[in-house]
Amino acid sequence: MRLKSLEIKGFKSFAEKTVINFSEDVIGIVGSNGCGKSNIVDSIRWVLGEQKTKQLRSDSMTSVIFNGTSKRKAAALAEVSLRFENDRGVLPTEFQEVTIKRALHKDGSGEYYLNGVKCRLKDINNLLSDTGMGSDSYAIIALGMVDDLLQDKDNSRLKLFEQAAGISKYKIRKKETLRKLKQTAEDLERVEDLLHEVEQQLKTLERQAKRAKRYLELKAEYKQLSIDLQAIRIRGLRKDYSELEKKMAQEQQQIQKQQGEQELEQERLRSAKREQLEKEQRLSAAQQKLNQLIGRIKGLENEQKMKAQEALFLQQNKEKLLDRLRSGKERLAAAQQNADRYAQQKKTEEEVLEILSDALYEAQEQLAKIRSEHGQLKIEVEQFLEEQKSMQERLVQAEKEMAVYETEQNNLKKQYRQIDERLALRAEELKAVELAYRESASELQTQKGILEGLQQAEEIRKNELESVEQQLESESQVLQQKNRLLDAKSNEKKLLEDLVKSMEGYAQSVKFLHQNDSWTDKPTLLSDLFYCPEEYRLAVENYLSPYLNYYLVQTAEEAYKAVQLLEEAEKGKANFFILDWIAPKDEKQLSVPGARAVLELVDYEADYEALAQQLFAQVYILEEGQERPAQSEGHFLSKDGKRSFGPYSLKGGSVGAFEGKKIGRKKNLALLAEEIELLQTEVSGLQQTVDELRLRQKQLRQADRSREIQTAERGHQQLLQKHISLEGKLEGFEQFKAETKSQKEQLRTELKKIRNDKREIEGELEFQEDQLEQLQRRLGKKNMAFKEQAQELSQASSQYNQKHIEQLRQQNRLEGLDKEWQFAQRQAQELQQQLKEDQEALEEGEKKEQSLLLAQEDSQKQLQELYEDRQLYKARLSDVEQQFFSGRGEIQTLEEHWEEGQKQLQKRQELYQLQKERFAELKMQLSNIAERLRIEFELQLSQLLEHEVQSELPEKELDQKVEQLRLRINNYGAVNEMAIEAFDEAKERFDFIGEQRQDLIEAKDSLMQTIDEIDDTASKKFMEAFEEAREHFIRVFRSLFLEDDTCDLLLSDPQNPLESRIEIIAKPKGKRPLSINQLSGGEKTLTATALLFSLYLLKPAPFCIFDEVDAPLDDTNIAKFNNIIKDFSANSQFIIVTHNKKTMAAVDVMYGVSMQQGVSQVIPVDFRMLQPQ
Repeated sequence: MRLKSLEIKGFKSFAEKTVINFSEDVIGIVGSNGCGKSNIVDSIRWVLGEQKTKQLRSDSMTSVIFNGTSKRKAAALAEVSLRFENDRGVLPTEFQEVTIKRALHKDGSGEYYLNGVKCRLKDINNLLSDTGMGSDSYAIIALGMVDDLLQDKDNSRLKLFEQAAGISKYKIRKKETLRKLKQTAEDLERVEDLLHEVEQQLKTLERQAKRAKRYLELKAEYKQLSIDLQAIRIRGLRKDYSELEKKMAQEQQQIQKQQGEQELEQERLRSAKREQLEKEQRLSAAQQKLNQLIGRIKGLENEQKMKAQEALFLQQNKEKLLDRLRSGKERLAAAQQNADRYAQQKKTEEEVLEILSDALYEAQEQLAKIRSEHGQLKIEVEQFLEEQKSMQERLVQAEKEMAVYETEQNNLKKQYRQIDERLALRAEELKAVELAYRESASELQTQKGILEGLQQAEEIRKNELESVEQQLESESQVLQQKNRLLDAKSNEKKLLEDLVKSMEGYAQSVKFLHQNDSWTDKPTLLSDLFYCPEEYRLAVENYLSPYLNYYLVQTAEEAYKAVQLLEEAEKGKANFFILDWIAPKDEKQLSVPGARAVLELVDYEADYEALAQQLFAQVYILEEGQERPAQSEGHFLSKDGKRSFGPYSLKGGSVGAFEGKKIGRKKNLALLAEEIELLQTEVSGLQQTVDELRLRQKQLRQADRSREIQTAERGHQQLLQKHISLEGKLEGFEQFKAETKSQKEQLRTELKKIRNDKREIEGELEFQEDQLEQLQRRLGKKNMAFKEQAQELSQASSQYNQKHIEQLRQQNRLEGLDKEWQFAQRQAQELQQQLKEDQEALEEGEKKEQSLLLAQEDSQKQLQELYEDRQLYKARLSDVEQQFFSGRGEIQTLEEHWEEGQKQLQKRQELYQLQKERFAELKMQLSNIAERLRIEFELQLSQLLEHEVQSELPEKELDQKVEQLRLRINNYGAVNEMAIEAFDEAKERFDFIGEQRQDLIEAKDSLMQTIDEIDDTASKKFMEAFEEAREHFIRVFRSLFLEDDTCDLLLSDPQNPLESRIEIIAKPKGKRPLSINQLSGGEKTLTATALLFSLYLLKPAPFCIFDEVDAPLDDTNIAKFNNIIKDFSANSQFIIVTHNKKTMAAVDVMYGVSMQQGVSQVIPVDFRMLQPQ
């Protein structure tokens, strides 16, 4: 059996797939520090199932996966495969080659493989068990482990010896058996508690089952009679239902027929209204045409006025032009005369040139001044003309607006009159509506008072019913609680009576004396003497537990009689307190903070004062959270009964389920009887209150006035609808009045505005006319001034020209004469041109005047035609108005006829609604019965219709019988209907748990026997292996040191070898060290080597791995180390990780480990090929 190969990939520094073949006996692994040598040892330990990351020199298990370098990415998983050659059958499998493989992924998940088949870690451990090849076996030793072995850290020596002795499997079996034993003991304790609990439940459930059985019988009878009663009621309701359904169908046909007639009548009304609307539209169209015609007439009349004004203007302009023509001709004649005169003066006035020159200068200045004034005056005249034209246009526009306002004013007055007419017509309707409204309000108020009275009474009834039901529910809950408490107390009393009677928990001798009263009149036990509050009962009972079975006797003779009876009956022994022997103890109780004296808490009869003082003197109960005072001589008890402190002792532990139940049983029984009697009185009073409340509840339910309220509500609703309808009509009339008032107000506002605007326009007209008249007067004055200025200008010009001519003539006769003549000619031409333009303007004005006269004649003809059309339109409008008012009367007649039919239809619908409500009420009653049957009895209505009534009682008696049964069921109180089934299940469970208890007791005995057998077998094998290993250790130790050196292995506890520590005695080279720690490092290593090889001799491991174990050894000891490895290599394969050159030289094959760029690589070297021939 040996290792064949190791394959590593992605494990720690071995990023690439690396294969190491172990084909020789001694293999060495060498390399520099940090290159990954120890990672090979870690990989072997890891693949064999190592789970401790500390042993793998890692923080977590995933840290063994190659984490990458600066030039190489991290691996996704780590894989290690170890192949064995199983030629000696060391591994319990038929395979000659066994390969163990382990893989680990980055997410922490991993797998194990055995010969390529996925398996569990447990399978690997089972395969390697007791072979010396586990991950924690003595086959893999590191330098640190050598020190742990010498220091016996975590009892490591014993573990190695257990592996070598092959008793690991026995220890595992014992550990599993102890775990099973502990689990069995826990199960047994739980079963005991459960059995007691089920037994208590069984007694309670038996009583509840009997009560539930009677309750179910009552419910079955109640169900049968209730179903019979509801079947009778349903048949009656179904009969009423069918008859009412037929009546409703007939009434609905009548309603549909009348609705059809009303729809026809309404259609005729709609048709009449549509025709009336068309008439109204025709009336509006005729009125609109007439208004348009009147507007056109007004427009033409205004246009005539404007043309008359324009003719007047043309006439005035014509007169002005004639005046200008006459003036121009005169000026022309004067200009010609001046030219002639200037010509004559030129000839005669040459010699007076100088005088004329001065005069010429003055004349020139005068002429310039006159010309300037003439030009300014001309501009002003033109401005006056423009202003006059603008005023005339504004005057014409104002007259047009005046005509439009008059038309609008007439229209508004007409609309105002029409509104007054409509208002008068609606006022007659209002009187009838107001009378009906007052009558409706009176009826509505009366009906409202009746309804509010009924509702108030019903509200009072509902509030009282709700109050009674709440009180009933509250009292019922209290009654149920009191009944449950009474049942609990009665059960507790009965249980206590049974315990007192059966003397459960007492010895057979105590029971015998209690049943035999020949030795004393009244046997009294100490447990019955004292009574204390429940919260201190555990502490007091645990303190008195040694004396609870003691009988109290007055004299010793009574005790002797009892003892004699026990001897004769062979019933055992009993203890007695002899009161005559107990002296009073007058000892003052101490005041201890956080504690109370027991004598202050217990209750007992005065005859037993001395006994109480003897028992409880200086005994105190500590409050919760308090500790025993230091330096106190008294007894202190914890309140929960778990600890008891004596002056120099402590007693404590768990508290049993029945502790605290013995002390004061009789006293507790008497208190329970008083409490039960008080509870019975309370229950009786509560039951009477509940009965009274139920009676009042029934009375209040029978006084239901919902139907009367519904009838009153329907009447009130009808009156309210009528009242609302009348109120709507009144509101409609008020709204109509408000609208007409608003319209009238708006019309008055518009009329007022039109009058104001009209007055403003009239004032503006008068103002414009005054302004125009003033402007015309000013224009006349300006024209006269202009003419005068023109004459002055002409005269000044003549004088200037004359003098200038005279001067020129004097200078140059011919030139001056010619210029003067040209001037005179030019002036004449200008006057002639002016006369020509004025003549043309005059002719144009005459043409316009003629055209205006023709237009006035045409307008007059159009006006005459429009006046005739206006008379025709007025006649048509009168006809249309008569048709409109006639149609409105017909519509009113149709509306009255339709409203009468609507009232009759409404009455039929109200009757149908009442039938429908009755129908819904019957349907609701049937539905309520069906719902009640479904909820209460899980019975469908269809099943009830097929039900045959079995009861022969009349419906009324049957109803009373059902009500009585219901009250009996309700008064039955809380009933556990599942008690019967629960009792059967509890009984079955009790029997089953009893069988389990017996099985657990047998299993516990079997496990105890198994543990004894395992201990015997394992101890025997261990001692045999220990003695053999001891002999091997002495021999190997002396071979490594000297033959005379002293060494030995000793057990610190030979009587319990499986738990004993193993001591090493090593005294090499004549030394006498007091402990192994006083040896040198090399001596320690050789001592550990001797111990390991002694175990190899006892049970050789297929392979051994030493990781730098030889580091502390010198050259001499290295030789000894290599020699012993050489000797043992015949039976075991050695893999040595070393830095020592002599160890390197001693191996058969050496693997060199190097690291490049953070990745480890392995290079094999076979030294045998280098040996000399």
